[in-house]
Amino acid sequence: MFFLLCDTLTVFTERIFLSHYSVHGVHASLNGTYLASIFQSPCVAIAAIGQVFVGFYQGSGELKRIGPCIWQLVWFSLFSLLITFPLGMWASSAYFKNTVIQQAGAEYFKILAFGNFLFPLNAALSSFYLGRGRPFFVTSLMLTSYALNLLFSWIFIFGIGGLTSLGIKGAALAKCIGLGFSCCVLFWAFLTKKNREVYETHRWQFSVKALWSYMHSGMVRAFGYLSSKFWWVAVSYLMIKKGGQYQDVLTIGGTLISFLAFTATGLYQAILTISSNLLGAKKYVENWRLLRSFTLYTCIIGAALAIPLFWFPRSLIYFFDASSQSIFKETFTLIHHWIWIYLIAIVLQMSLCALIVAARDLKLQFYCYLLCGLSSFLPVYLMMYRGTLSADRLWSIMSFENLILGAIFFFRFCQRNRNEIREAKNAPI
Repeated sequence: MFFLLCDTLTVFTERIFLSHYSVHGVHASLNGTYLASIFQSPCVAIAAIGQVFVGFYQGSGELKRIGPCIWQLVWFSLFSLLITFPLGMWASSAYFKNTVIQQAGAEYFKILAFGNFLFPLNAALSSFYLGRGRPFFVTSLMLTSYALNLLFSWIFIFGIGGLTSLGIKGAALAKCIGLGFSCCVLFWAFLTKKNREVYETHRWQFSVKALWSYMHSGMVRAFGYLSSKFWWVAVSYLMIKKGGQYQDVLTIGGTLISFLAFTATGLYQAILTISSNLLGAKKYVENWRLLRSFTLYTCIIGAALAIPLFWFPRSLIYFFDASSQSIFKETFTLIHHWIWIYLIAIVLQMSLCALIVAARDLKLQFYCYLLCGLSSFLPVYLMMYRGTLSADRLWSIMSFENLILGAIFFFRFCQRNRNEIREAKNAPI
């Protein structure tokens, strides 16, 4: 969570920088990131499946299969750019067309699209450490990467030191530079002598068959994320087309949620690693203890998030430019309680989803993301875009969607885990 806090804090700070450059820069950065997520998330989902396999191989003692597994996902990350870049350029021209952020959004997105391969590459190389339950090196490296990101963001956005101001393009360029640095160091460490001997990280040969064996597990998950991101981008498109307070609710809510959602993502990564190891070691009963533990953590997280959202709400927008504060202050007072409910809902949903992914029950995740996206898009389209429902209800609709997903994942986990325990008891000794 600390590692992901630094990630989200970096993005949040970048938008504070942009607010001092142009209020449209904040809007463009948020929506450009949403559009980029359609292409990043499926690729990252496939690459990050390495964390499941590494955890499983670690638990089963098959250490020499870890290196070749990561290499296939590295090849996938590099080849992904051949598809994502041309598709991204086409999508960008349609998404930002005839909006107030058309030029700024397209400029920001283009640079992210060109560096799209860095996101799955970082996920693949990080899986080598995270899957073995060793996050310290990755965390330390990413902290350095975030520091570089912020440094270059400040320099490129405002043109400090005699450099020409790049504005919003500078923010996207700084993000790619920071992530590229992280990938280079992770790759160097991956190839050290010790790792070559223990995990055979020198076996770099590309194999279509081996790649597909890993991609196959991640593909369903990737399409699930693609569906989820598609529906969310469709919702955000309706909001920016509607304009006015609708766009402000999307921007300020999305900015704060992307900052505070490190709690959900951090818990997801921890549960995914622990559950994968437990399944590899056939300790199915321990998954029930894991379920109880993260339920307690959710309560603690909910109480902690109430402090900035209810007691010190102005602190979250204090560092924004004065003109941005005047726009966002009124909006935030309308939606802060919905943001709190949404964050609790997403923590529960992602925690339960981690148990499903660890068990490689990925088809369920795909079907849920495919169908439940309609539960957010249709109400927004009919009641907000076409109707007169107030803008602040956007995050209540999104909260309800995540609670539905969480309930489905919970019942599926209960059913599956009981069956695994029963089979283990009946298995011959």
